[in-house]
Amino acid sequence: AEGASVDDVLALLVELGTHTSPLLSTHGDVVEALLGHDSEKGSIWVIEHRGGKLAKLEYLGPPA
Repeated sequence: AEGASVDDVLALLVELGTHTSPLLSTHGDVVEALLGHDSEKGSIWVIEHRGGKLAKLEYLGPPA
């Protein structure tokens, strides 16, 4: 949800990722809080949760 804390999102990723690879859609403020910078609207980040931290694996820009 818009305004969600980083801790809440990480807890959700841990909960969902126990037996699956979750796909999340969120608001720009949450992406900025998680990744430390803005992201273009409509873009996609492929990330992995590794030992309590997020690893950025791939960035896909928004469709033209």
